[in-house]
Amino acid sequence: MFRKTDGWTGKLFGPVPWLAGAGEPAERGAQAVQRGWIRWGVPLLVIGFLLGQAVLVEGLAPFAVPFFAVAYHLRRDRVLPIVLALCGGAALVSTDHLFVTILSCAMYLILQLGLERRKRVARSDLSHAPLLTALAVFGAHTGYTYGMANALTVYQAVAYAVEGALSFLLTLIFVQALPLMTSRRYRHPLRQEEAVCALILLGSVLIGTIDWRFFGVAVHHVLAQYFLLVFAFAGGGGIGVTAGVVIGLMLTLADIGELNQMSLLAFAGLLSGLLREARKPGAVAGLLIGASLFTFYMEPTGRMWSALGESLAAAFLFVLTPRVPLRQLAALLPGTHEHLISQQAYMRQVRQATAARIEQFAHLFQKLAHSFAQADRDASDGKTDVMKEMDAFLSGVTAVTCNVCRRKDVCWGEKAEETYDWMRYFAGVVAADGAYRRQIPFEWKRHCLKAQDVLKVMADQYPAFRERLLLNQRIRDSRQLVAEQLSGVSRVMGDFAAEIRREGQDLGVQEGQIREALEEIGLSVRKVDIYNLAEGNVDIEVSQPSCNGRDECEKIVAPLVSDLLGETVAVAEKRCQAYADGYCTMCLRTAHKYRVASAIAAVAKDGGWLSGDSFATLDLGNGRYAVALSDGMGNGERAHRESSETLELLKEMLCVGFDEQMAIKSVNALLSLRTTEDTFATLDLAILDLHTAEAKFLKTGSTPSFIKRGREVFTVTAGNLPIGILRDIEVDVVTLGLKPGDLLIMLTDGVYDAPKVENKERFLKRMIADLATDDPQEVADLLLEQVVRHHHGAIHDDMTVAVVRIDPYVPEWATIKMPRLRPVERPRVVS
Repeated sequence: MFRKTDGWTGKLFGPVPWLAGAGEPAERGAQAVQRGWIRWGVPLLVIGFLLGQAVLVEGLAPFAVPFFAVAYHLRRDRVLPIVLALCGGAALVSTDHLFVTILSCAMYLILQLGLERRKRVARSDLSHAPLLTALAVFGAHTGYTYGMANALTVYQAVAYAVEGALSFLLTLIFVQALPLMTSRRYRHPLRQEEAVCALILLGSVLIGTIDWRFFGVAVHHVLAQYFLLVFAFAGGGGIGVTAGVVIGLMLTLADIGELNQMSLLAFAGLLSGLLREARKPGAVAGLLIGASLFTFYMEPTGRMWSALGESLAAAFLFVLTPRVPLRQLAALLPGTHEHLISQQAYMRQVRQATAARIEQFAHLFQKLAHSFAQADRDASDGKTDVMKEMDAFLSGVTAVTCNVCRRKDVCWGEKAEETYDWMRYFAGVVAADGAYRRQIPFEWKRHCLKAQDVLKVMADQYPAFRERLLLNQRIRDSRQLVAEQLSGVSRVMGDFAAEIRREGQDLGVQEGQIREALEEIGLSVRKVDIYNLAEGNVDIEVSQPSCNGRDECEKIVAPLVSDLLGETVAVAEKRCQAYADGYCTMCLRTAHKYRVASAIAAVAKDGGWLSGDSFATLDLGNGRYAVALSDGMGNGERAHRESSETLELLKEMLCVGFDEQMAIKSVNALLSLRTTEDTFATLDLAILDLHTAEAKFLKTGSTPSFIKRGREVFTVTAGNLPIGILRDIEVDVVTLGLKPGDLLIMLTDGVYDAPKVENKERFLKRMIADLATDDPQEVADLLLEQVVRHHHGAIHDDMTVAVVRIDPYVPEWATIKMPRLRPVERPRVVS
């Protein structure tokens, strides 16, 4: 059985299913059929033969030359057989029609070759084909008529002009339709204009069979109804009506007596398309019902049985048609279920390819991170960089002093170890004092003849040595930062690839269930899109007509979807009347078990406008909520810039998926490497899990935080240095479980150090415990006010109080029970 097909015809006719398993001779025969059908252009020859004898009313025949012109550009290797096919069809009409066809094709060929020789157009350029076709048809007809009759009437000239205009239009149509049968590349789904052009080409071909009869049955009626069934079954009612109108119109142009066929085909195509859900029997029933109604009312009694015979013959051919080409045709037609499935399959392939490429980048970044880390480890083997630089420093000193000394062989020979120890000792003293200002030890004077000179040279060369040490330290720190960043990027990209693969799941069944449930209770739903159906991370978008403020999304949609999914979902975002046609869109996401309410109270030093403290809250997704507080060194604009930049960097890294500790280390490294000035910022970060109410605290140089639970107050502390002081820090993480109603209070040092008491922590705990309110904003305001009052209104530093309260989430509306509807089944991943 052959497996590869070319172009649109190969997709439609494809492999011959009844030859599967028929043995090697049958397979070779099938391959021979394919080569003859596709490679040798058999469809084009058949179409050319039928178009050659296709004639419209008043003897107009505008089909042959447009077909020849387009085929000449698309399949130049088959021009001669195509011309013979056209001439064979034209010869069946009349001798005059044959001569005119030959003359028209010859004139087109002459005009085209003339343009090509003058290099006005390329050989594959079809832009001039319609105009050349019209000129060739008009010129051939007028020349042949005038040559045969030595006269040309006005009527004939007008008729030939009309035929030339029709040839112009048909060339434009064939340019769209014929590539579907000649292209060997993968064909994209048909556009609407391509589908209509293909139907016009099909109707033009059927005109060539308009005089064929078989036992009194009109062959063109049988073929017209057969192709109508094919398109209606593949594309539905809309395509069926279009096919009926276009094919009927083409037949009417050839014979005015076929006018009733257009109505019959359109009505029958509509019924067949509407009944396609019942498969082939439904489509056949639609054709027979529509044809019977029109036959009984519009056909004479003598033609009734022959008309029914034509419909039965078409139905018989349709029943014999394999389902595979019908599905392939349906996948090419826009708006069909098969087309949607093919598009979804294509999108899944794109997602898989994108995820695979991202995973490749993730592996690459991981390899690069490993390489940088390995280079750092290799540099640590044996002597460290500091030892190497020390040896280089001492070598430079001895090159100036010892190399010109007569005792060199003694000092760096039998006494080399003692000399090296003395040199190391004096280098340490010079490093501590900047120069050697102490009394030179007697042992060193006895050991070295140039003791004073050695110490002077050492002091002179030490600044350069220190600069080299700082440079190497920065290189090591930069290498470590790059390794950590590459590792973090690799992990983020790996998670992103996994998310893309999850989003590539086909959730059409679940979307249909939700749409059916919403329509069951009377809502008119435009669409339901499921982006994620994982438990605890649901993300659904629903579009429906505007409810005019009745809040149906909160009261009806979210409760019903919650019952279908078996977990509480809430309206995370709603865009009322987002579309111009009055439709609204709502985003439904998992309602977490807990929710938070945050507040902030801040004041700058001496009541200024710009505070050195910064505060931020961030929803990290997947049920995680971050609260961050940063205090820049000092006050004013510089401190504000340090703290705000610290939080901005941290927010960006957390948003893209960096681990909390990795994010803080990266921010610290970036801040410490960007400048040599003594600038730093504290960071107080709390990450709350809204599923379990667990809180992670990461503190770098920040003051203790407090948790108020009723009248009890707990302290949260961690001993980490501020960000930006050291290039390599270890971040301690403190994890605590919170309870509903707990208040998390975070302070900057301006608030913590303000009370001039011996035990500041106990003083603040008592102050917090005495607060009679649990409203976050009131707590922040009262606490800041009491601290300021304690100093009689003086504000000696920037002060910021951040308060977060965690509460259980209680839906405002209960779920809606629908006993007749089954719960939505989530997709299962089998590993």
